[in-house]
Amino acid sequence: MIVEHSDGKLEDAGDGTIDAEDLRLIERTAQCKGNHVGSPDMPHCEAVLTPQGIRLSIFGDYASTLRIDVDRDLRFQCAYSTVYPSFDQPTGWRITKKIVKLKSKQFDAGGRMYAWIAVEFEELNGTRPSTSHRIEGFVKPFIQDQHLPSTRDSEQGAAPNP
Repeated sequence: MIVEHSDGKLEDAGDGTIDAEDLRLIERTAQCKGNHVGSPDMPHCEAVLTPQGIRLSIFGDYASTLRIDVDRDLRFQCAYSTVYPSFDQPTGWRITKKIVKLKSKQFDAGGRMYAWIAVEFEELNGTRPSTSHRIEGFVKPFIQDQHLPSTRDSEQGAAPNP
């Protein structure tokens, strides 16, 4: 994640170095909002074909990702992951409600996918009561072939929830 400070300097909060991959422009392919980590916008969605169907990764400028796997029979699973800048990390997230409405039901590489999503989840933490969060909005990513690298290939802490 690249952060621009008020003085205009850029910093890579991930590995500390800024390289060409960090500066690659990503089209804003989502219009999603969440009420987690300060109500961030989640303006990016990648759609990658998988042997089972398609994987959507919805993310913003923070280190959080909502992943939705849709199979060819249009059944889907969701997972959420994030990294907080503190020592009091959540132990996980439990999906409590999920809705995915697809405009098109075919997944073809190079085409666009249009969908509306709403996912509610609980942040689980052994030291404090769980808190509820929601991510909702529209996505319109281009569908990538599964053999092309994705910017969200490795997602930390995400576990599928049926």
